[in-house]
Amino acid sequence: MKKTDEMPEWVYWGLWGIGSRKVAFGFLIFSIILTLAVIPVGVLIREYSVFVVIVAPLWYWFSIKWMDKHDAW
Repeated sequence: MKKTDEMPEWVYWGLWGIGSRKVAFGFLIFSIILTLAVIPVGVLIREYSVFVVIVAPLWYWFSIKWMDKHDAW
């Protein structure tokens, strides 16, 4: 993926090295599964800083939506 002038930095870095929507969606699904696995473990061991993993799926989701809206794929 090449950065265009109108593309925000957060979209560029969120999808850095990802060339297609299909691959980006795969990363989104994987990050959701990973988040669902890590959160209960963090609660069990009382390490609540693991809740930061929620950021990855959200970042992928919003980046994909931005790319879709601006036909940037």
